[in-house]
Amino acid sequence: DDHPPLPLVGQQLFSEALGFLGGSGGRAGAHGMSSAAVAVTAPLPPLSERRPAPSAGSAMHGTGLCNPCAHYWKTRGCTLDAACDFCHLCEEGELKRRRKAKVAAMRVGRTRIGSS
Repeated sequence: DDHPPLPLVGQQLFSEALGFLGGSGGRAGAHGMSSAAVAVTAPLPPLSERRPAPSAGSAMHGTGLCNPCAHYWKTRGCTLDAACDFCHLCEEGELKRRRKAKVAAMRVGRTRIGSS
């Protein structure tokens, strides 16, 4: 049967699943896509040499309204590269810093509500 092509996010998940399972040896996998068809770009440089790079999601980076990519600073990196809807310009650790700030703000909000 004929399936529509996977969106970019689906391609990333499919690519990661193939990598986890050891690839498909070039055979067609789910939705008739081979592992070669899923590869979006060349591999990223090693983590020690990786620098922030523009991506589709980095358009709002200077405003602080971007969303950092959870995969870019991992060893495997982001398989979507420049097509990723999340920001690759954020420094390593930015996602964790924002999560901690959000949790701290929520705790302050609960403390104020409880102390009124």
